Amino acid sequence: MSPKHAPSYIARYLKGKSSRKILQKFPGIKAKTKSGKLWSRSYFVATVGNVTAEVVKKYVEEKWKNEED
Repeated sequence: MSPKHAPSYIARYLKGKSSRKILQKFPGIKAKTKSGKLWSRSYFVATVGNVTAEVVKKYVEEKWKNEED
């Protein structure tokens, strides 16, 4: 099955919708940003190959844990 939307479209959509909701709920955040925007224009996409969702989940959880240290 081929993907319906390009990763760039999904990234723009999620960033746009989440930014609008967050800034509506917390308007003071906008004043604290350099450009008045919540997200940068960049995003990262990669394939994971032949691994299970559980392996990917564990990897992401470990990355988050390392960021907090």
